[in-house]
Amino acid sequence: MSGSSSASLDWTESVDWSTMVDWSTMVDWSTMVDWIDVRKDPWAGVNVDLNALHAIVCEFFRLSAAQCGPAVTLSEQPKSYARVYSFQLPTQSVVARLVAPVKPLFKTESEVAAMDYLRCHTGLPVPIVYVYCSQSSNPVGAEWLLMEHMPGVELGEVWDQFNYPQKQTLARNLVNFYDELFRLKADGCGGLYHSPNSVDDFDLSRTPRWLGAPLSAESLRLLRSLCGHSISSGHRLGPIHDLSLINFHLVMPTSSQTRPVFSTDEYVKLISNNGNPPTRNDWDLMVREKCLVLIQSIQKLYRHSPFFGSSAASDFRFSHGDLHDGNVLVDPQSGAITGIIDWDTAAFRPSWATVAGFGWFQEDAERFIIGTNSPNNFENDVQPEDPKLRAFFHTELYRTNPDLFSCFLGGVEFRAILAVAADDPLPASKSDIFFIKYHELGYWQESRRGEFPWDMYAWRLMLLNCHQLTAIFQERNRDKVAASNRLVSLGHETSSAELAMVHTGDPKDSVIFDIKDSEVPSYPPLTPPCVLVMVAQFKDAPKAKIDVPNTIGSVPAMDFTLQPEFY
Repeated sequence: MSGSSSASLDWTESVDWSTMVDWSTMVDWSTMVDWIDVRKDPWAGVNVDLNALHAIVCEFFRLSAAQCGPAVTLSEQPKSYARVYSFQLPTQSVVARLVAPVKPLFKTESEVAAMDYLRCHTGLPVPIVYVYCSQSSNPVGAEWLLMEHMPGVELGEVWDQFNYPQKQTLARNLVNFYDELFRLKADGCGGLYHSPNSVDDFDLSRTPRWLGAPLSAESLRLLRSLCGHSISSGHRLGPIHDLSLINFHLVMPTSSQTRPVFSTDEYVKLISNNGNPPTRNDWDLMVREKCLVLIQSIQKLYRHSPFFGSSAASDFRFSHGDLHDGNVLVDPQSGAITGIIDWDTAAFRPSWATVAGFGWFQEDAERFIIGTNSPNNFENDVQPEDPKLRAFFHTELYRTNPDLFSCFLGGVEFRAILAVAADDPLPASKSDIFFIKYHELGYWQESRRGEFPWDMYAWRLMLLNCHQLTAIFQERNRDKVAASNRLVSLGHETSSAELAMVHTGDPKDSVIFDIKDSEVPSYPPLTPPCVLVMVAQFKDAPKAKIDVPNTIGSVPAMDFTLQPEFY
């Protein structure tokens, strides 16, 4: 149902939502297929040989073992996507980045291609990659990159010590960073890759692969299959690696499920579904589909905008994908940016998604609801120079690139919705709460924008029913085992036991669901009154029905009797 006319709301406006039971808290979301293991470590089972890595460094730079210092740990956090070490050579220090087996082959290939591309097309301080290996079957035991050791310290370590002139310098550098990336365009949305047909040669501008573990025939076939869209003579679009698409705690979409897309709608749908085909459960899909509905509705309000309207559907700009205080290196004396690292999530994305700011300069949470959090309204700007610095940053953005400024300020609503699309699945997800707050707080101003894109009251009731029915089904699923055991004790050998929901009205409305141990059923929305029955399939007889005396709204203890009637 779309729209929100008064006639359509008569049956729901009288609902007192504050008295509603939060059925979502009664659902055992651990049975959802989305979550693999929140304690999962992507490095489990990976045996890294740092001596082999040391030997490769010596081999590549043509040094003796005595001329190359031992591996010094720079970052070895548990459950991280990379482990980082440095090696001191006679004239320089080099960094070795070991890559966890998350999106094998593709994530490393994309990260290297992104850094090569940026060094050729921008003046940004991006590390030189000397050599890399995207095959884990090498002496080190993991994929790896050898890179230039960038000067500076992490911004997060020194921001609080910076004075106003130092912060001004950083702001100018940040504007330049966004401007240079924003000028890189593509006609598709995806990760960046070297052409699979290019040859590894030390004379090429691209970074060479390590000769000790060349690409396998299967790896080359995959790259050619999934990285076929050309954007320049030496670069292709391929699988994208947004953070939500490489969450190793979840069922991750394969690289073939994250191929390049060629419209904003397709990108939002890809993130909402966590891949194509989707990897999300039916409940989350039911909520996430509203992300695309809302974005499409907002686009209609910007018909003539080159960045927010439908005409911007195929306008994609390059972005880092995971910019934060830990991967921006700065000079602690001047405040200047000296290095930008960790490009493994870099890609071409919709223009409004590429410029959100980071750290103190990230203003989305100040001006809009993000997740379930209300806007901060800049309440943390307590230093006297904070308003002045924000005005300076905005002025520099507009002076340097007015289009960039428009995407920074005007894209906040789009980015908030995209964050909902990328949210974790239940029970961590609060996507439905975002939409409820978005509606209740009046972000969709009906006096200016017209009717809300869907009937929010009916939608909330539908979600309530879904959570309620899920809780009931899960309890009955546990009872299924008891029922099966009871039937066996009566002399029947069961092959399966199913749950069925039967509408008490027209029998044609009856629906039967096969409930497996780790699944939650998908069903069309039904309204009370309903009852649940349990159906057992016998090997030695037709189906027999077991009545479960409960109605929606109550979940009594299991009490069933076997009825020898056909179902």
